Amino acid sequence: MTTSRKLVLLLAALLLVVTGVTAAAVGADDAEDEDASSAVTPVTPEEIDEDEGSGSGSGSGSGDGSSEEDDDDDEDDADWREDTLIYQVWPRAFQDSNGDGEGDLQGIIHRLDYFVEIGVDTIRLSPIYSSPMIDAGYDVLNHTDIDPIYGDFNDFYELIHEAHKRALKIILDVVPNQSSDQHEWFLNSAKDVEPYDDYYVWADGKIVGNTLVPPTNWKNAYSEEEGSAWTWNKDKRMWYYHQFHHTAPDLNLRNEDVVQEILNIFDFWLDKEVDGFCICGASYLFENEDLLNESSSEEDTSDETDDDEDSDNDEVSHTIGLPENSDLLVRFREHIEEWVKEHNAEPKLLIAEVDDDDDEVWSYYGNETHPGIAPLSLVLVTGLNETSDAGDVKDLIEDWMERLPEGADTNWMLSNQDYSRASSRLDSDVMDGLYMLTLLLPGQAVIYYGEEIGMLDTNVTWDDTIDIRALDKSEENYDDYSRDPVRTPMQWDNSISGGFSTNDSTFLPVNPNYVRINVKRQLEDHDSNLMAFKKLALLRENPIFTRGDYDLDAVNDDNVLILKRSLENDTCLVIINFADTKQMVNLTALYPDLEEDLQVMVDSSNANVEKENDEDDDDDIENDLFILHANAAAVLCDRDDFSGIPHEEDDDDDDDDDDNDNDDDDSNDDESDSKEEDDSKIATTSSTEEPNEVVPATTTEAPAPSSANRRETLEFFMIIHLALLLLLRTL
Repeated sequence: MTTSRKLVLLLAALLLVVTGVTAAAVGADDAEDEDASSAVTPVTPEEIDEDEGSGSGSGSGSGDGSSEEDDDDDEDDADWREDTLIYQVWPRAFQDSNGDGEGDLQGIIHRLDYFVEIGVDTIRLSPIYSSPMIDAGYDVLNHTDIDPIYGDFNDFYELIHEAHKRALKIILDVVPNQSSDQHEWFLNSAKDVEPYDDYYVWADGKIVGNTLVPPTNWKNAYSEEEGSAWTWNKDKRMWYYHQFHHTAPDLNLRNEDVVQEILNIFDFWLDKEVDGFCICGASYLFENEDLLNESSSEEDTSDETDDDEDSDNDEVSHTIGLPENSDLLVRFREHIEEWVKEHNAEPKLLIAEVDDDDDEVWSYYGNETHPGIAPLSLVLVTGLNETSDAGDVKDLIEDWMERLPEGADTNWMLSNQDYSRASSRLDSDVMDGLYMLTLLLPGQAVIYYGEEIGMLDTNVTWDDTIDIRALDKSEENYDDYSRDPVRTPMQWDNSISGGFSTNDSTFLPVNPNYVRINVKRQLEDHDSNLMAFKKLALLRENPIFTRGDYDLDAVNDDNVLILKRSLENDTCLVIINFADTKQMVNLTALYPDLEEDLQVMVDSSNANVEKENDEDDDDDIENDLFILHANAAAVLCDRDDFSGIPHEEDDDDDDDDDDNDNDDDDSNDDESDSKEEDDSKIATTSSTEEPNEVVPATTTEAPAPSSANRRETLEFFMIIHLALLLLLRTL
């Protein structure tokens, strides 16, 4: 055999091997593409209906003949309420879709992917009902209609459908305590039109010194110092009761017809496939039926009608926390659960806003035979302040958990629409640590919009104020009562109006610090508050946090709080330094059986805990001497228990203090947030970027070779191989 013929044979053999390898790669790519294609195949509404059966609920159970595996899945899904991550949206402030300066339902739809990205499970919508908007929508004009500010029912149906496509739940705030004084029920009640004549709390007044005065000395919640809870109606010539503003009269829930109206409202929205309700104002549903005066040492009570019954009621309120409140919540729950049963639907989430004292809150849970509705826990909202230490936090949580009824759900939150934002009210340097706590404690977690990026209270001037509670005061003291500072537009980016609207005039002013505190900036910053929040949302899905035991310890003279979560042999630690100084903790001494290979899964945006505690570069922390800088926090776990979840890496960033966007230097009148700087920031924004679009951080990885490229290479090799064979025949 000639040398040239041997060479050609060798080349042909090598080419045959390369061709085979390339063919295998193409086959693998085709299989992967087929899998990916099947994974994103859209599901038609008809297919959804077939899967859900005949039930009207958003997640109705399977019908007869379902497999045992399906039953197991349904059982697991039925527990979605126990540890769901709830995000409260103030619809007017979340996203404007049409440029009118008001948030709306379409704006929320446009942001649904954001909820998915940051790990939210359930969206709670504050009131969206038609309203004169005198009291932020709590003065309801029609409980079964949507205010035009937010859109219409087509928008609502789209919101429900798009949310459910993304496995997001939607729950609505319901306001059973009151309506607007422009509601047709009230207008008819004032004219004694049956059956509405007794739909509200009406009473005759009293004559004192030739003057007609209200029936009792009750004060409304918006003006407890001087404002009466009674207003005279000239048509009916009686006084009507209002726990809040006089434009929002209280419904008479002792009237069975009124209760049935509320039950009908639940049915209406359940038929629209909502996933649950938050009962607003649950503490105020009933008031003393005998119209007894509130006791006051400063008040002359000689004109009281019941002079022998009031003397022993010094500690009893006649307008808040009455036993009938929890009884009605039990009835609400039983009615909704009956609807779920009749429609073979998925269980509905029920929570309630309550303002009772801690000793009275527990009644809302009902009892073993008649369970009630879990109250939203304000224990961390009202119990913490900027000087709270680890011991204070531990005592608050343990006291709440010890009194929690066995088997009852609980929840954790740091702020809502009625309280100063957490980053303004508390020490902003420990906010990441506090969110580690609220997201990783047992139970549900509740986040108020903007808290995930550390939004601060906005300075709203008298001229810009819209909160009726503040407007009823004077310009000198309105800001002591205004809730507008915590209801300003969401800060999405550094474009016009913070990306909330294309209109530079919005219903409330955007906080000028939006140029530094916004979603887009934090999504691009590995060490931001938002990125820490995203990691925590992923962590909380692990069984260690959904089913594990918990234990709290305050160490180092109450400077350091440790939350221990454990399940069987697996353990995670949440460690928070509340001190302004570096703290060192001997974890081995505290937990002798602690695993030796714990790593930093999440750390606070103001620290690099991984770098500080990994001396030998093996990613494992030193249990004998764990170090936390001032106000730093971290979550420690065995990384093997959390496959697929990103963890902290040592980025050699020594300037972590600069990464905390909501630090103490971020005041509302910060000169660095002046209009001139805003304009400068906006000018640097790319003209091709959508102002309201959240742009995720880009990656720098080179793209992998595509299946098409590999196929072209394979064809080339095959042609060369044929050419060599032809050449071989001529030799």
